[in-house]
Amino acid sequence: MIDEVIGIGCDWGTTSLRAYLLGRDAQIIEKIEAQKGIMSVKDGDFEKVFEEIVGTWMDVYPTCPIVLSGMIGSRQGWLEAPYIECPAQLNQLAKKLTVINLIRKRKVFLVPGLTFKDEEGIPDVMRGEEIQILGSSSTVDQKEQLICLPGSHSKWVRVSCGNVIAFSTYMTGETYEAVRKNTILSKTLEPETWSEEAFMSGVQYSRRNKNILSQLFHVRTQILFHELSTDESTSFISGLLIGHELKSALQNSHGLKIHLIGDMALTKIYGDAISEFGRTVIQVDTDIVTAGYYALLKQIAEHVE
Repeated sequence: MIDEVIGIGCDWGTTSLRAYLLGRDAQIIEKIEAQKGIMSVKDGDFEKVFEEIVGTWMDVYPTCPIVLSGMIGSRQGWLEAPYIECPAQLNQLAKKLTVINLIRKRKVFLVPGLTFKDEEGIPDVMRGEEIQILGSSSTVDQKEQLICLPGSHSKWVRVSCGNVIAFSTYMTGETYEAVRKNTILSKTLEPETWSEEAFMSGVQYSRRNKNILSQLFHVRTQILFHELSTDESTSFISGLLIGHELKSALQNSHGLKIHLIGDMALTKIYGDAISEFGRTVIQVDTDIVTAGYYALLKQIAEHVE
């Protein structure tokens, strides 16, 4: 029934689009996934692509609110949504939305990104993850959270009482791909194999007091002297890079459990690595983004009222 639908949430990133038709309590009534990321949209005609993906939903539910998050709100996207500076109140996002008026005389709301300046005044940014963080903070009864969102650009986020206090980004996944494909190490790697033991060895090696650039070259020398096999090397490099990320990200966070949000396979290996550092991990549901959209849609309803 129409009154069961409370809104549409769309996670529109660089390479893909995920749209959710949501009911009460963040229930997923329908879900659409398409390889229609912003980089694949020809001539910047985002409205045409959006109509192709969710036009039927908009026909059937002509009044439900629609929110879009992710790179669709970037400079390369549909329309640039301004960043909110941290500390950012997640329960106030509805007051910061950017409106797009569709040809069909309907509005969609773009979610703003977040920005944070570190102790040296260097800015960091995120787009899309803020909805997952909102979802996590709205479903977990905890005043303080340390959230990790692994990926090409992993995010580590400190949340206090529903406010994003600080965050940092690590180019771990992208660096892994660059090392694996575009360095001398690529000549001796077996990318299709995986060794949990070698991965954990890489994590342990990262904890030694050595520079990561030197340690990466030592992957080659260990292979040359048969201390590391080519079948193990890809897993070892992954553990080494993730280990260095954790060495930095886990500083000054003693006592906090780490909430992992993301792809199950990736969060599994992050969880293993974090455990090696003696920390406790909580695996968050992959579709936690829907809890974020639900919380935001409720904000929109209250804001309109």
